[in-house]
Amino acid sequence: MRSKPGGTDASAKAPALALAALVDAEDRLARAALERIVLEEQRHADLAWQVLRFCLESGGAAVVDALGLEVRRAAPAVATEPVSGPRLDASAWRAHGQLDGAGIEALVDQRRGDARRTLQQMCPSA
Repeated sequence: MRSKPGGTDASAKAPALALAALVDAEDRLARAALERIVLEEQRHADLAWQVLRFCLESGGAAVVDALGLEVRRAAPAVATEPVSGPRLDASAWRAHGQLDGAGIEALVDQRRGDARRTLQQMCPSA
């Protein structure tokens, strides 16, 4: 089995994105779905970090070195495309639990920084 540290990076972003969407969501069904997504994605994120900690603690220097290399090679870019169109109502979009491209990019950048700091604490060679 091969895993990448990007899994923890992605796992850290997912609950944050769902929570940010939930803040402005007004539609009852959208809110219910986002509440569930936040909980499930947070469990996935927690599990990803637990697995990574276990691997670092039990794998020795080779795992620490491999993780450090992967973190340094990880691509920083995130593909987000803003949703736009002549008939798009931005407030209705947010009310139904959707984030715009700029909101997504800002949140992803923040969570990526958080994940990198955590990885560097866990693995100083990262």
